[in-house]
Amino acid sequence: MWRQKKLRQTCADHNIHVSAYSPLGGPGNAWGSTVVVENPIIKSIALKHKATPAQETMFFILHYLRQFARMSP
Repeated sequence: MWRQKKLRQTCADHNIHVSAYSPLGGPGNAWGSTVVVENPIIKSIALKHKATPAQETMFFILHYLRQFARMSP
């Protein structure tokens, strides 16, 4: 199931830990779920902004990270 076999092998060869990150879950994948993009609150916010739930979620994540970066010393 894992993709990027060459990348994972290179990381393993150099003792680099690989962590998966999927902020939207994994819609359509065996390992994931649609719990984020199917959330009724996120859906209503997305509808209000004429966006998809995935777009609205990514906007929130990027906005939050930008705010967090500004607060860091």
